[in-house]
Amino acid sequence: REENAQRVPEAITAFSPEFLEREDIRTASEMESSVPGLSICCGRGRVAFAWIRGVPGVIGYWSDVPAFLSGSALFFDVDNISVLKGPQGTLFGLSTNGGAILFRPARPTESFGGWAQGTVGNYGRRTAAAVINLPLAGEKLLVRLGAQFSNIDGYQHDLSRNQYLGDENYKLGRISATFRPSDTIENYFVVNAYESHGNGDANVTVANNPNGYANLVFG
Repeated sequence: REENAQRVPEAITAFSPEFLEREDIRTASEMESSVPGLSICCGRGRVAFAWIRGVPGVIGYWSDVPAFLSGSALFFDVDNISVLKGPQGTLFGLSTNGGAILFRPARPTESFGGWAQGTVGNYGRRTAAAVINLPLAGEKLLVRLGAQFSNIDGYQHDLSRNQYLGDENYKLGRISATFRPSDTIENYFVVNAYESHGNGDANVTVANNPNGYANLVFG
């Protein structure tokens, strides 16, 4: 249930849709700089491990359902994102020793409307997204439809495979519905379909042993 964050006896970092758009946050790894104590491995858009305050066991929940944190499927048309720090076993089970990241998708509303957005940039960036909200049968049935497409060309050329690394290509579609057969019964249904493919992360050498024994490489 909703509650004033100032009154919750827990460390919480919350993100609004406006903040995510302004900072261009589209993957979990891009949240690190905005969430003190959050560490994510390994590479942009790929979450193999996550820690909060050095403690493993960080689970993502999308609309209260456990979800993979990799990719960009969870960041489209969200109402808010909350990062709960510390053990969350009471509400989310024993696996959430480090904390939980909660994604709340925007739900259908009682007003007809929508929005569309396009983005262009360097390295062939092309992103398009649109959402429409449809109140049907008065307040009994509310439907929300959304779709997003994104393409970014790679910026590092792998000569051995003749591929550009660091590219990003994905598309997703979402349909959600709220059904209210009576004043005391409400059912919320949502389907999120996501497809992504790419050549992998670009790697940049940040330190080099002059004797040639080891290199330190980060994605």
